[in-house]
Amino acid sequence: MQNKHLKLLRVFLDNADALTAQRLAMTMAVSDRSVKNYITEINAGEPGLIQFSHRGYSVDKARAMRVLSSHSHKMPQTPEERVNYLLTQLLNSRQPATQMPDLYGLSDDLCVSYETVKKDRLLVRKKLKDFNLYLTVANDNLLIEGLERDKRRMFSSLLYAEFSANILSLAEIGRVFPQYDIDLLVSLLVESCKSYHYFINEYALLSLVLDVVISIDRIRNDHTFNYSANAQLPAGEKKYDERETTLARKVINDIEQHFDVIYNELEAEALTVVLLSSLIRIDMDEIHAGNIDALAGKKCMSLVAILRKELQRYDFIDDDGEQFLVRFTIHIRNLLVRLQHGHVTRNPLTEHIRTSCPLIFECAVAISEKIR
Repeated sequence: MQNKHLKLLRVFLDNADALTAQRLAMTMAVSDRSVKNYITEINAGEPGLIQFSHRGYSVDKARAMRVLSSHSHKMPQTPEERVNYLLTQLLNSRQPATQMPDLYGLSDDLCVSYETVKKDRLLVRKKLKDFNLYLTVANDNLLIEGLERDKRRMFSSLLYAEFSANILSLAEIGRVFPQYDIDLLVSLLVESCKSYHYFINEYALLSLVLDVVISIDRIRNDHTFNYSANAQLPAGEKKYDERETTLARKVINDIEQHFDVIYNELEAEALTVVLLSSLIRIDMDEIHAGNIDALAGKKCMSLVAILRKELQRYDFIDDDGEQFLVRFTIHIRNLLVRLQHGHVTRNPLTEHIRTSCPLIFECAVAISEKIR
């Protein structure tokens, strides 16, 4: 149930008598039609909760209180939760000024005072600064300004912060984006990769699906990469062979066909980078110590040799096995591809690893420093 529905229920609970649609609309500062739509939506999930008579609308107060109680834990409570909520609302808003979030509306949605939202606005500005983004305010309407690339980085960061409490999974992605068929998207990606003899592991698939569904959602809400701003995408020459380009184009065509979205040239380039940075170009079952040098390349193998020497400092890691060598090398090779194209992936388990596996985390930090 959305905040606007919860707010309407609270209006009912604050009044002893039945209320007309006009009275409800005036109290909530929306149209009569909006109120009637809210009531229809509420009753769809809670049949019979709101009743209509010749005196107006009335609610089953006991049931309404139980509904509000069941949703109270979902309402942002702390400043950090409110800031993340505000950022999500701002990033998802469309461009016309009439649809921009305003301070009064946000205070109603969050059930806090106007002054509290104004204080939270300062924290929002601070968080945006880390992503080279800026908050502007005009007539109490809020707008995030900056490059679309940085807005998507911020949006992804917010989602990963949420996933830190609920481990990232396809089900979690589907919960955040219920309007999209995540199973269909996975099928399109996996089948296309298989047809071109590319492979992707489970974790990389989750990260890829999240990146792709964010791009779909942003484009469908009129937030796209455009040519009016410089450096929308990481600078540097992009080098893809014919097979890679054909694969990327097939994936883009499939997404456009099934998800009612159009990728412009910059969007297509961004998706290509994300896609090819997530794939393994060879079948893991066919890789062994005898052919890993040729498959990974001389530069990658030189780096792996340096990193394995660093690993010898950690007695609890056995880096002598063939399986470790193969998988570690492929991991480093894909990492180098991502770095080359300016693509960064996030691990939702980072904090969990830091606290529950401190020695492994310390080793990873040392390895990353060597790579740097």
